[in-house]
Amino acid sequence: PVRAVQMLDRIIRDAEMMPAPGVVVHGTHVLGGHGRAIGEAAVTLAERSDAVAIVAVTRGGKTARLLSALRPRAPIYGATDRVEVSRNLALSWGAVPVLTDVGGDVNEAAGRIGAMLVDRGDIPSSSVIVLVSITPDLAPGPSNFLKLQRV
Repeated sequence: PVRAVQMLDRIIRDAEMMPAPGVVVHGTHVLGGHGRAIGEAAVTLAERSDAVAIVAVTRGGKTARLLSALRPRAPIYGATDRVEVSRNLALSWGAVPVLTDVGGDVNEAAGRIGAMLVDRGDIPSSSVIVLVSITPDLAPGPSNFLKLQRV
């Protein structure tokens, strides 16, 4: 039984590393138009820049869930300031919840979140991360951003 479980573990890990061909994503309104495009751009940017992680800055969890559905190779960190959202993100494939302050200027929030991930040992110092936030409306302010940053 032990060898069978080890073999199944290897098969599952290998399958999860394979890119998903034409992932079909359903279930949230950020998937139409710009939301889906920004999510796909974040995944592509992470892969082409060898980013060690994708950080979804989210209030309600939809950005992290969208990324989870796209199955990127890089781990997803769902940064939120809401305890309930953080708990729910723990159920999304490949998503690690990060409970932190996400308010204020985008650059300041990105710096805080990156430093926290380094301090927790989640990512190495001086590594590259992708930060993304998607909102369904196109309101002015710090919504709908995609950022590549060294932490």
